[in-house]
Amino acid sequence: MAAKKPVNWWLWTKMLLGYAFTPFTPLFHHPLDEHSRKKRDLTCPFLFTQKNSGAAICVGGPAFTYWLTPTDEELFQKYNPELQKRSLERRFERQQEFDDFVTKLKEYSKSDKPIWTVQAEAEEKERQQRASVQKSLALADEVKARKEAMRREAGLPVEK
Repeated sequence: MAAKKPVNWWLWTKMLLGYAFTPFTPLFHHPLDEHSRKKRDLTCPFLFTQKNSGAAICVGGPAFTYWLTPTDEELFQKYNPELQKRSLERRFERQQEFDDFVTKLKEYSKSDKPIWTVQAEAEEKERQQRASVQKSLALADEVKARKEAMRREAGLPVEK
């Protein structure tokens, strides 16, 4: 059974507010304006049909899109078996990569600088750390080689 899609309440709120504040909705009623409003309604009866069609478009359009959009499970079932197998094998890895990306993005967004600037700085810092680690590993190998050379010169057994 397909998982139930989450409801985007922010989208529905924006649509209802857009519907409520259309030009055909009087926001402030003035008591003296009641007569002219009745007269306008008699002369322009199409205003209310436009309002109703606006509601149908505001609510019906996204609802139709929501109804047409397939779930992840429906899309997965349309894969061929080989793709399904590969997708299942790499699922955990992709989820982990996405989680790492989101956590880094959250860290970057805490800064006052633009995200791309912070990301470039973080990449530069990471590159410098990798270079320093490689340098320290090279120094450690060099020290180990010196010790082995000194042991050989002294006639001691070489440690492995």
